Amino acid sequence: MRFAARDFVRQYVLLLLAIAAFAITLAAHYIHTAPSDLRASLYNADLFYLPDLITDLAHGGDFRLWHLSNTSYLFPDVAILALTLALTNNIVLGVVIGGLIQIMLIVVGFAWLSARLYGANMAAISVVCAALYFLALRHLNFHFELILFNGFHVGIVIMTPYILLLALSLQEENRRSRTQALALIGLLTMLTTTSDALFIPQTGAPLVAAICLLAIRRSISARRATAIAAFIGATAIAGLALKRIILPTDQILLRVSPQDALWTIVAQLPDLLAPWPWLGIVWAAFIILSTAYLVRWAVFPTHSNDRHALVLATIVLGLPFTIAAMAFEGVTLERYMLNLLYLPTFLGWPLLIGAWLAPSAAGQRNVAGLATSIALVAGLTTAPQLGAAATLFNYAWHYPPLVACLDRHAATYGLRRGITQYWQARLINLFSRQGLRAAQTKPDLVADHWMNSLAEYEQEFNFVVVDMPPHTSAFSLLPNLVLERFGAPAASFRCGNSEVYVYNRPDHIAFRAHTQINFIEQRIRPGLPLTIPGAFLQGKLGHPEGEHRISRPGERGYLSIGSPFRLPKGMYRLDIMYQASGEDNLGALDVVALPDSGNEIELGEGLPILTTPGRRIRVFFHLKEANNFDIQLYVNGKGSVRLDHIQLTQLDLPDKP
Repeated sequence: MRFAARDFVRQYVLLLLAIAAFAITLAAHYIHTAPSDLRASLYNADLFYLPDLITDLAHGGDFRLWHLSNTSYLFPDVAILALTLALTNNIVLGVVIGGLIQIMLIVVGFAWLSARLYGANMAAISVVCAALYFLALRHLNFHFELILFNGFHVGIVIMTPYILLLALSLQEENRRSRTQALALIGLLTMLTTTSDALFIPQTGAPLVAAICLLAIRRSISARRATAIAAFIGATAIAGLALKRIILPTDQILLRVSPQDALWTIVAQLPDLLAPWPWLGIVWAAFIILSTAYLVRWAVFPTHSNDRHALVLATIVLGLPFTIAAMAFEGVTLERYMLNLLYLPTFLGWPLLIGAWLAPSAAGQRNVAGLATSIALVAGLTTAPQLGAAATLFNYAWHYPPLVACLDRHAATYGLRRGITQYWQARLINLFSRQGLRAAQTKPDLVADHWMNSLAEYEQEFNFVVVDMPPHTSAFSLLPNLVLERFGAPAASFRCGNSEVYVYNRPDHIAFRAHTQINFIEQRIRPGLPLTIPGAFLQGKLGHPEGEHRISRPGERGYLSIGSPFRLPKGMYRLDIMYQASGEDNLGALDVVALPDSGNEIELGEGLPILTTPGRRIRVFFHLKEANNFDIQLYVNGKGSVRLDHIQLTQLDLPDKP
């Protein structure tokens, strides 16, 4: 019994001490870097679109109305963030805790994989390496991008150790265990690929290649290796199809030729490592030594371990596979190469050390004990810095000055929904404590549907946030353009470098018309009628009166023309409601499409304007592609015509001429 207890202490106490040291160093690193990262992220609409998306869905929003980024980060990032936001009910705390969970999942996965290969002592070494790594990051002012969703898909890093764990089971003799492991690998591959196709060259394809190497070495039968490769490939393709069919995104990456991309990637590697030369040395040493180990494994099979080779080959082959995939796609973004640095640091070195160490338990225990002692001392010396956690905790209730200012004036001016530039809209939607919402627009005041929901454009608006010179950028809404387009506001007030114009009176027709007509493409839904008052339509004559647009007897010309609507392709029904008095035939209506070529396409031509009370003109038309269309209502002056409203409905019918 005494001997068993001693073995237990030797096997697990070192691991627990290593985890304790890691927790301390990780917390210190996090507290040191998170406040500055948080501030940068809070004001970065690109980074915080995930919390905005999840918050909207939690309040009943429609996922189908959202535009997603090119990499949608669905798994496991969104799942984790949704959980933390639900538990904390606080945007900043949810993001902070979500980032922490992701880091812990990585470390647990790597430690678990190490323990599976070498036992508890090597798991202790793995955790120690992570602890020392974070300690070094803090002292070298290196901000680890896993913390705050900084545009870097960590799902690949999180999933890799767990997929490798399952891959080890593919070598077992038990057929049931192999089948279950392969099924789980396929599931994780499919889910992770829905987030980022980069998972295929960084983990999926290298794993398949490593398994093929085992088949060449006859460690796995060729038949089994073929089946495994085919299944992993099929699940990766299924993930890509799921993303493309159910979650379509715009591809905006600038692409170059494969040759140019390859040279750019090779040239970027030194620049990527230049700020932290030590990281480059560690990374290059891992690649060289791992390759040497794999060569020894291939030449001298009795001196190497197939399980070690499977894991190391998967990590090492991620480098050439990723570079080849990026060159083939013509993409040269540096962030696509970050995984190639993180994986060797977290997973590679501990496993490589274990692969080279003598297999004796005593040797592993001595190394683990020494490494754990060093890490524990480092962690204890770092512990006093945990007192700075109050700063991070207080930052969780950050109240952006612009949003605080809008909230203070909300009741006075009846503010509800506004339009503003891209970088400010997210702040208002996430942090307003008065429920204010903002729709992002481009500088020319048209809708900017990018990583936001179409629902933002559905309601009426009553304020505009503009940037005052000299505090402007390429995204800014400028005051001169807003005043020229909408006229004088009912009121205005200053919020820091911004000015807020309030358009809340019924006679602010120009503002209300703009936000309905220019956002119509974003607001149209199949089967749901969209109503626009007649006063919102432009014309050459007549005048707005309330919600209507009216021509008097003797006025001859276009009561409506020059209000082109942008519509997606499909079948439509247009209902035009009007009142008329005078002679029986007071004019005609044309409905035309205005393609980019400039040649008008008649959708409805010469429809008469009659004097029967409560008239409605109904037109059906089909757009074969997204297009502008205009309502041209000509009156001949032989009576009075009041244009009440138009009602536009996209019919939920198959496209046909």
